[in-house]
Amino acid sequence: MAAEWPERTLRVVVPYGPGGVTDNMARLLANKLTPRLGQSVVVENRAGAGGIIGTENVIRSQPDGYSLLFATVTLSVYPSFNSNFTYDIHKALQPISIVASAPYVIMVAGRSPFQNLQQLIDHAKQNPGKLNFGSPGVGTSTHLAFEAFLAAAGIKMTHVPYGGSAAVQTALLSNDLQVMIDTYTGIAGAVESGQGRALAITSDRRAAFNPAIPTVAESGVPGFTADTWFGLLAPAGTSAAIVERLHRETVEALKDPQVVENFSKQGSVVGSTPAQFATTLAAEQRRWAKVIADAGIEKQ
Repeated sequence: MAAEWPERTLRVVVPYGPGGVTDNMARLLANKLTPRLGQSVVVENRAGAGGIIGTENVIRSQPDGYSLLFATVTLSVYPSFNSNFTYDIHKALQPISIVASAPYVIMVAGRSPFQNLQQLIDHAKQNPGKLNFGSPGVGTSTHLAFEAFLAAAGIKMTHVPYGGSAAVQTALLSNDLQVMIDTYTGIAGAVESGQGRALAITSDRRAAFNPAIPTVAESGVPGFTADTWFGLLAPAGTSAAIVERLHRETVEALKDPQVVENFSKQGSVVGSTPAQFATTLAAEQRRWAKVIADAGIEKQ
C-alpha cells in the first residue's frame, strides 16, 4: 500500500435509494470512517434492478480502495435468482467486514386471531395455501426468509408480492394479508402501537430491543434462524494492505457508541474479519440457492 493512501475521497456505494435502513447505516459508518482515514468518505446511492446496478458499478471500479460497496444479504441471492447478474461474487468482490446483522420478525395484525406462532402454524397445516403472506417482491430477502420458515415449519402459504415493505404492512393492517415478515425497524411502529402483533423473531435468542418477542425456535420450529446482514466490500484485486487498513478502521468505527446504539436498534454490531465474511457469504449463497430451488421460484 502506498504510504499516502488514501489521498482523496472514498465513495461507499449503497445499491438502494436514500433513506432506508441500509442507507442510514452506511452513512453513519462513512461518517465515523472519515476521521479515521483522514479523507472524506461519502455515500453514493445507485439504486436499480434490486441492487444489481450499484453492485456492478463497484465490481467494475478500479481496485484502488476508493470505491466500496455497502451490501446486504441480497448480494448472496443474485447468483441464484437474477439471470442478468453474471458475476461470480466470490471472484468479483473482496469482503472487508460484516458490520451488522438484523433478525426478522414475523408479524400479524393486532386484531388477528393468531396469538402466537404455534397457532399460526397449526392453522396453516389444517388449511394449506389458504393464508397469504406478503413481501416487497419476488426474490427479496424477506420473501426468501419467509419461504425458509415455511419449509422449516412444514407448511404452505400463498405469496403476494407488493412494491415495497410499506405496502406490505398496509395490506396486512387492512386484512388483505394474514402475515408478513420484516426487520424490527420496519414494523416497530405497528408493534408498539398495537396495530401489529409480533409473533416471533428469527434470531437464535430473544433480542435486546424487544425481549418480549419469542424466537421462532422456541415457538415450534426448533433450530430455525435467519437474518439480514450488512457488509462492506471492495472490488476484487484490491491490495491486501488496503483491505487490512479498511478492515481495521471499520472494526474500530463499529465500537463508536453512536454506531453501537444505532445498529443495536436493528440487531447487533458484528465486525467480522474478511475471511469470516467470505465464509458467511458462501454459506448464505448455498442456503438461499436451496430455498429458491425448493420453493420453485423462477429466475428473473
